[in-house]
Amino acid sequence: MQTSTTGKPARTWATNSDDARVVRGRVRALKPRSVLLFAGAAAATIAFVLIAVDVVEGRADAMDRTVELALHDLASPALDAVMNAVTSLGAAPHILGVIAIFALCAIERRYDRAAFVLAVNWVVVECVNLLLKELVGRHRPVLFAGAELHASYSFPSGHAMVSTAVYGVIAAVTAALWPRARPFAIAAAIAVILLIGVSRVYLGAHWPSDVVAGFGAGIPFVVVGAHLIGRPPTTRSAPSTSSRRSRSSRPGCR
Repeated sequence: MQTSTTGKPARTWATNSDDARVVRGRVRALKPRSVLLFAGAAAATIAFVLIAVDVVEGRADAMDRTVELALHDLASPALDAVMNAVTSLGAAPHILGVIAIFALCAIERRYDRAAFVLAVNWVVVECVNLLLKELVGRHRPVLFAGAELHASYSFPSGHAMVSTAVYGVIAAVTAALWPRARPFAIAAAIAVILLIGVSRVYLGAHWPSDVVAGFGAGIPFVVVGAHLIGRPPTTRSAPSTSSRRSRSSRPGCR
């Protein structure tokens, strides 16, 4: 075996070739669906970066103002009430309540890993959102009376980003636990996420680009979370009557 000048064994061509084969084997083991999902996450990240650049350089301001005012022209007392109810679905109290419900369902079915991912996913996405807001430092829109006023920065939308990450992973957990509900879970998650985003613009809490960027920043959390939850444990069949009688007849078994 060859040694380097430091006295440690030198890596040979054969060793490098073995490593390359291992990497190629792992790449081939990836399912096409996983490759597509991670490609989508990468595309969403690139889209977020491009929008952030436009926002920082001021190129998004004119379009944001036009869309914001056009959406506000649809305002009515009834629609205000609907949008306020929808936007509450992305607020922390509601998000935490939904996470708690699904985490308990997962734990009850011995799917502890999914419950852990749901909790950690929310904590991480909240922290990342706050960090991004501070980095960009965009101020909130104040274009009409009655708009929601917040002390925090605007970009990216916390409601959009956190809702995408949380409801997306919840849809993945639902699909894992109840495969037949998969189409409904995905459709419901997409509908809720989009409606929350629209409500933020309608209520004047965010610029449209804040919301779109929030969607883009939340998608990678969905992809990673959906892979981290793994598969739920297989349920064991109930013991037969004869086996139960056999165990109950043993000394000390109750």
